[in-house]
Amino acid sequence: MAEQKFPFFTGAIVLPLQDAFRRYKKLLYPKTPVGYDKLDERFVTKPALFRLMLFSAFCMAFAFLFVKALSVLILTGLLRLNNINHIYSLFSVVYLPGDDSNWSDGSLLLVYGLPTLTFLAIGMYLTGLAVRIRKLNWIFRLLLGWIAFNLITFFMSELVLAAFFYKGLGIALEWLISNRILKYVIIVIASIGLIIWSKRFGLMFLRCSPSRIFIDDTSVMRTWLLWILVIPLFFGPAILLMILFFSLKISLVSMFGSAMLLLPMAFRTIDYLPDVRIYKSKKIIPGFVFTLTLLVALGVLVRLLIRFV
Repeated sequence: MAEQKFPFFTGAIVLPLQDAFRRYKKLLYPKTPVGYDKLDERFVTKPALFRLMLFSAFCMAFAFLFVKALSVLILTGLLRLNNINHIYSLFSVVYLPGDDSNWSDGSLLLVYGLPTLTFLAIGMYLTGLAVRIRKLNWIFRLLLGWIAFNLITFFMSELVLAAFFYKGLGIALEWLISNRILKYVIIVIASIGLIIWSKRFGLMFLRCSPSRIFIDDTSVMRTWLLWILVIPLFFGPAILLMILFFSLKISLVSMFGSAMLLLPMAFRTIDYLPDVRIYKSKKIIPGFVFTLTLLVALGVLVRLLIRFV
């Protein structure tokens, strides 16, 4: 009996794994759609897909650093405006121990509430802009899309962290809403609303496609989003950890967690999108050496700014 059950048990595990592997391989490397010229067909080759992913990971890393540095710069500006003593660095603000700066209710809401809400509004506007704007190369559209995505995930991470920590947006909500249950209800409703709104990311990143070959059908659309959105979300933070020497781990984890909450709707809406149109753009694929040079330059620039700012 044991000899008969063992192959059955092994097959019950191995066969589904093999089937899943085939499906994901087909999703990663789809068959080339027919009816396109060679200039378009080269986009779905394995080397081209990897180069597209690497460039998207650079855009993701740049956008994250840009949004983080901008948030700290706005924070330090508001602190100076309200005469709050602090020490500024590129990616963080440190308050002086034993400082007797005069915090008022208004200054707390202004410093910890307004920038986060502003980032949400700007992120929503840039998402729409990346979809609508016509005369923009797909490379710059992709960079704009990643900046919009990071602005939204910044707000989402601040919202989620506000439920557990007295920090950032959590400070503003604590002073604004004294009832803890009401605060949690508002956070949950706002999070659900943002998750539903995030369906726009699917169309936004599809519009970043350099060729119609990626919007031929829903399966190829998923391939494009997988290489240009999902894989860079894993690869980008690894690059950032090396650039930042493993600092900002909490910010990276909260961004990644927020992105995982927003991604499902981006993929879900593919099945319900009408005929997706992309704007005319140069059909170029950033080279491996070019993107690697950009990553090294970004790393060197960030290390110099951290050292001297």
